[in-house]
Amino acid sequence: MTTLITMEESNYIKIALLLLRISPRAVRIQFDYEIHPDCLNETLNSNICKLKDLKIKRHINQEQWNLLFPRTGEGSSKHFDSTLMICLIRNLTPIQISDILPISTNISVGTDLSRIKFYRNKIAHSEDGFISSIDFQYYWNDIKMALLRLGGVSMETECDTLYAKEFDISQREDHLSFIKTQNKLIKLEEELVKVTERVEMLELKLNDPIPKNLKDLFAKEIKLWKKEMMTFYITTGATKVLKKIENDSFVVITGNSGMGKSAISHYIALTLEMNNGYQIIPLTDVCDIVKYYNASQNQIFIIDDIFGRYSVEKSILHSLERLNSKIRSIRTENSTFRILATCRLLISNTPIFKKFSQMFQTVECNLLSKEFEATVAEKKKIAACYIDQKTITRISDDMVRGIDMFPLLCVIHRNRKQKTKILLFKNPYDEFEKELDEMYDNNKSCILGLALLVIHNNNLQKDLFYDNIQFREAFDAIVNYFNLPSRPTLQYVLSCLQTLKEIYISEKANTITTLHDKIFDIIALYFGKKIPKIILQHANGNFIRDRIQFASLNKEHDEFTILIPPELECVYFVRMGMEIERKSFVNVFNTQQMKHEFFKKKL
Repeated sequence: MTTLITMEESNYIKIALLLLRISPRAVRIQFDYEIHPDCLNETLNSNICKLKDLKIKRHINQEQWNLLFPRTGEGSSKHFDSTLMICLIRNLTPIQISDILPISTNISVGTDLSRIKFYRNKIAHSEDGFISSIDFQYYWNDIKMALLRLGGVSMETECDTLYAKEFDISQREDHLSFIKTQNKLIKLEEELVKVTERVEMLELKLNDPIPKNLKDLFAKEIKLWKKEMMTFYITTGATKVLKKIENDSFVVITGNSGMGKSAISHYIALTLEMNNGYQIIPLTDVCDIVKYYNASQNQIFIIDDIFGRYSVEKSILHSLERLNSKIRSIRTENSTFRILATCRLLISNTPIFKKFSQMFQTVECNLLSKEFEATVAEKKKIAACYIDQKTITRISDDMVRGIDMFPLLCVIHRNRKQKTKILLFKNPYDEFEKELDEMYDNNKSCILGLALLVIHNNNLQKDLFYDNIQFREAFDAIVNYFNLPSRPTLQYVLSCLQTLKEIYISEKANTITTLHDKIFDIIALYFGKKIPKIILQHANGNFIRDRIQFASLNKEHDEFTILIPPELECVYFVRMGMEIERKSFVNVFNTQQMKHEFFKKKL
């Protein structure tokens, strides 16, 4: 009598055979579509330098190399394994293939190849050779649908035949022997790649200009980016920006706050790291570009708000002008050097930005332009990464079109009450204001915490809540204004503020900030209307410089500018006197108001 193997063993063998015997044909169909057999050898020869680099790094082994460039005849995909084909698609086409498992709603050629790659590695590293029935059903459906999308519905019969197959003990040994051999080859290749990478890392460390403590900070930040990518939807615009940075060394992503500029820059940096071995360097100071440049390393420098957030900071402009010749020299001598920056539209529309673009020969990718904007369908797919389907069906196309910060609203909606979710998309600013009003009426300690966050310009250090005289003075002023029946302790206010984590704020080590600059804009305007005098007396000097304007000027301003009534102008000038005493001249003379003659006369 035939003895069948256990269900868990059978599950493992089926998934392995699906990946090892069936998936290569599906991958080959897609490979031949992306790199047609008639053009294969021309493509390989034109990319010989890139392929040699992949061979040196052990991403292509000698046996695979011989298939690409045989001694006699020409290479043919008929002899390529799925690992080689995925490697070539990843490096010779614009298709983005990841090492992590894409979310189920993210469907494209790149994500389907990523699924096959992910599950193939997962099987290779399985120690026990068992898969539970629950996991099996999920794996099978995910892999099968990817194969059908890549190879066509003609593969369904073969998949279904394998799915229904039962294995006895004698068959198990034959199949496991084949699977183990394949797994050993994959593990051996991975070890060779790791050894090569370790050698390269040792060489780089000897010449690395970036201090270890700073590299550790970069690594922590990049780790957060990778977490973001779990729910990042790749739009056509994002793919086009990636293509731009592949061909041009200095690209600036422009758009309004909340549109996803930073998320796209993170996606591109991580893609270049994964596909081309780039070192990611997140910067806040443009001067560090030259300081941390390493000619022996592929590097991409990521700079958010390259000119400043609310107006062009002249100190940054002067730094860039000083560095122009050096950066131009680096770009000329190093074809892999990359700078990817973001910039808000209110700054990119200025003559200064246009002058800068000409000086540095930058490429602008405007997320509101027809070339780069996300379609309504793409925005709804972004929503599907964060929002339940029931809520999505209630969001009309007009609502999607009418909100620039739609991606941001999708991210922040998750921790809000169900009844407020759709309102957040209908009238986002009104909804935020209602929430803050409700907090003002019912939770003064939370509102105190947010007010202190505004006073400190979205960079609130937690240790200030314990022993800082100047901080306590600002706190006392706010408490007195609110006329509270009892005075809460600073520590209690901090604990209340922390309850707003993932709703309004985020914490990094000792620092509290808002989840996004756009949220801070809204909160800052709210308190600018609520406690303008306290803002003028106690707020960070940069905050006052960037956000304050006299109402009496009767001049144009952006939607988040805080307008100061005439009766508080004297308070403003007293504060400017204090800034001059502190030698903070830039906060006095580099304001938006200085361009108006009427203000200069008052000054």
